[in-house]
Amino acid sequence: MKKLLAVLLSVLMVICMFGCSGGGEDEPTPEPGEKTAAQVQKEILAGIEPDVSVTGKLVVYSPNSNGEINAIRPGFTTKYPNVTLEIISIGTGDCISRIQAEAENPQCDVMWGGMNFEKWYNFQGYWENYISPNADNLPAELQNKTGEGAGFFTSYGLSGNTAFVINTRILEKLGLKVEDITGYQSLIDHADKLKGQVLSGDPVKSSSAWQELVAMLYVYGDGFNKGWAGLDMDKSWAYVEDFIKVIDGSVLSSSSAVYKNVTAGEAAIGVTYEDPALQLLKDEAEDITMIYPAEGNNWTPCAAAIVKGAPHMDLAKLFIDFLISKEGQGLYQCTTLRPADKTMVNIVKGIKTFDEIPNVFEQDQLYIASNTSAWKAKWSELLDKYNANK
Repeated sequence: MKKLLAVLLSVLMVICMFGCSGGGEDEPTPEPGEKTAAQVQKEILAGIEPDVSVTGKLVVYSPNSNGEINAIRPGFTTKYPNVTLEIISIGTGDCISRIQAEAENPQCDVMWGGMNFEKWYNFQGYWENYISPNADNLPAELQNKTGEGAGFFTSYGLSGNTAFVINTRILEKLGLKVEDITGYQSLIDHADKLKGQVLSGDPVKSSSAWQELVAMLYVYGDGFNKGWAGLDMDKSWAYVEDFIKVIDGSVLSSSSAVYKNVTAGEAAIGVTYEDPALQLLKDEAEDITMIYPAEGNNWTPCAAAIVKGAPHMDLAKLFIDFLISKEGQGLYQCTTLRPADKTMVNIVKGIKTFDEIPNVFEQDQLYIASNTSAWKAKWSELLDKYNANK
């Protein structure tokens, strides 16, 4: 009986330890001398000195994955145990819509994730200007202290915007192998088998789907040779029309619905982003794998912003401070999202270096932001055209 109780207690300890990191299976056994992400996370949390003098409630709107939220939340609540942190998980478009609708009487303090230069540029007037004293922890190009949008958003990580989640079981039922899916063009090449079996978010509402659209426009507009301002938009939109045919004119309103539905076996492929795709691999999701599109892959800073007139302004600033503190960035290296502090390297197994990922390119933030409205309108036009002719 004692032996049985000891085993049960060990199991409960494992469950508790991994419950705060998004769940899933144990990480692979590390090499001698190495630590797992869970071990590093536990050490960081143990080293945080609580500040019990801070009290109140903080409301955060966030499109972030559960893996990210469940890794960072314990750090903030450990630092400020007397603060009630309410995180409302909704898509990026819904975050923006709510913040706009509530502008006269803000109900949210911080938008965490889905935020970047483009969101500030196209939705000015909804954010407070705040430069955290911890901004110096970041590389100069991510500190956002000068130039357009300075101080209106804070970059805390680097988001991989291009990844496909693949359900190998469903794919095989369609008569295809994982090796057949190499990137964007392979979706078109196998359209006869994949039509309706590829899921995408709505670029008008989902930040990850928008970034996938941007990647398609760059790749098929010959961006690697011509640069952003020289894109051949006729070729870009010709590919997008073919892509809309493959998804059969159907889009999902949130990024999470894409990878969750693929994991559930509702479709073979989800056009998504790196963070949740890697999280599924980390959790050893059944029949799931991922690829980076061979044609091109882009990374952008992911940021948080304080809502204009936030009802709990002091707490909002503390949340921003924590995200880019040494402890916050340390917790990010235990996730499947890359820290903005480039001196910190992700510990989670399976994350590739940029040198290992094909055709990585950088975005021209101002060029993209100034074309956002036109590109979203064109997408909607092509989507409506396809559905009208079904």
